[in-house]
Formats: sequence, C-alpha cells, structure tokens
Amino acid sequence: MPKLATQSNNADYNVIQVPAYAPAIRSGVVMDNLEKAEGHFNIRQDTGEIMGHVSDRYGVVNNPPFLAKCEDTFSRYGLTPTDKNVVVTQGGRRMRTVYTFAKDTHRIGNDSSNDLALQIVAQNSFDRSLSPALLAGFVRMICANGQFSME
Repeated sequence: MPKLATQSNNADYNVIQVPAYAPAIRSGVVMDNLEKAEGHFNIRQDTGEIMGHVSDRYGVVNNPPFLAKCEDTFSRYGLTPTDKNVVVTQGGRRMRTVYTFAKDTHRIGNDSSNDLALQIVAQNSFDRSLSPALLAGFVRMICANGQFSME
C-alpha cells in the first residue's frame, strides 16, 4: 500500500513536553501501575497527538515564537520577504517555512535567466529529525530552481 503524505500550511500550534511513563514490569509480568520511564513525550496541544519521544536534555522550540523571531530579525535588517510558504508535515512533527526575498535580485553575467534572489528556510521539528535552523540560499527567479548551500 502506498504511503500517503500529509501536509498543511498551518504552523500555528504549540507542543508541550511531559514525562514519559510506561507500565511497570515485575518478574516479566506487566503490572497495572505506571512508572516513570526514560525521557519525555512531545505532545501537540491542539490535537493531543504525540510528536516524538525525546531525552531529558531536549527542549521544545515552538513554531509560532520561532517564526516570529525570524520575521522580527528580517525586519531589523531591512529584509522584507516577497513570498512565504509554510509546509508542515507528518501531523505537525516537522515544519519548514520558505521566505523568498525577490525585491532585490542579483544577476550573474548578462543573462536575465540568471537573476537570483535570496531565499531563507526556517526549519523545526518535534521528533528530533530536524534542528531549529535557518538555511540561506538563492533561487533562480526565471524557473524557481532552488539552489542552497549548507555551508
């Protein structure tokens, strides 16, 4: 059966962290009571869905304040995005927001097909698959073929 991809453009939710508990096991028998287990669960507040199991050292970075801080920083440096594309996948476990700054393009050579605009991707996850980060790169404006460098 094919795997169905689920995505949305709504990153406006919060995740809380709660201690993990598991059934107590005594002499190989599962007991009715729960004991504190290793780590924590990240739980999406609006749906109650578990986003991931993490170590005690993991700290939650929620999307709304993370994106607000990014946009505030852009504004302080005079950067105004011309496009913002939010992609949330796997029930909210992962989020990427692509900001394109096409107001000021830069041409490489004399060919207008080589007009490049700054593009910044803000990423975050609650399942340990992505660290909160900003990735900067360029996009060719003629065909929107994204070119990114992680260096």
